[in-house]
Amino acid sequence: MTQFDLGALVIHVRAGLDTTIQNHMGRAIHRQFFVAIQDPLKGEGRIHPVEGEANDKPMPYSTSGLMQSDKTAPIIGRLKAGAAAWFRVTGLTEPICAKLEAFRADAPSHIELDHLPWEIVGMSWDDAPWGTVSTHQTLMHAAQALRHAPTHLHFEFASATTFRSDGMNLPAPLPHLVFNSLANRWAEITGAALREKSLWNAFTRYHIMINKQATQTDTVRVKDGGKEIGFTGMAVYEFKPKNDALERENPALEAEIQADYPNLCRVASMLADYAQFAGVGRKTTTGMGMTRRTG
Repeated sequence: MTQFDLGALVIHVRAGLDTTIQNHMGRAIHRQFFVAIQDPLKGEGRIHPVEGEANDKPMPYSTSGLMQSDKTAPIIGRLKAGAAAWFRVTGLTEPICAKLEAFRADAPSHIELDHLPWEIVGMSWDDAPWGTVSTHQTLMHAAQALRHAPTHLHFEFASATTFRSDGMNLPAPLPHLVFNSLANRWAEITGAALREKSLWNAFTRYHIMINKQATQTDTVRVKDGGKEIGFTGMAVYEFKPKNDALERENPALEAEIQADYPNLCRVASMLADYAQFAGVGRKTTTGMGMTRRTG
């Protein structure tokens, strides 16, 4: 049994053959890497989405795409045999983390990605900044122990990130989309909602604003010819202790937020740390939404 139930495992590989990569490899990493350990993972329940489904249901793991060596930019184009790359897989439950650790401890020399061999040259849980381990309890205790409620949170969105809102994809780092995505994932995985839904939704819409952002759109091209439009970059979120508009519209709800305001900010801080493992937005199991807190 591992001592953690949140883990991000970074895997360094080298191309076994000359090849050309034309599509985002997140789906290939999801399919091929987890196929390699699917038998031990069966006890965790249905963790693999059905091929072709929307893949928006929170799952107890995430993956990245295939990244350029020492960068978070995806690999596209011609590669020579021996070219270095990396990706990562994360577990959001102790059983998943334990199976990933077993795989790391007895790793094969090669793994197939989209029917091509890649040499595994290293795996690590502590390959900063994207490899790390923790526990849900640790994140909760760290947030509760904050002497002062945070006023700002800094995020890096390293891979294309998008959300589903009102029946449409929305590639924008809007506060309520980011923090609701994280809160929903926490609740789905742990079985424990962090706050009553209407209270949390009002807090994220009326009391968190974008202080600064530098983002750009990014297109993820998949093997069937489809594509997903997301955004990458950075955003700084600022907490506002009072919202006059909500006070006019729903004074009782604003008063409820006011009474719980410092702790709501602490919960948001905890979720910012959780993003390192869970990712943000849609299709985090197939390489989108890789995110981390940077401040």
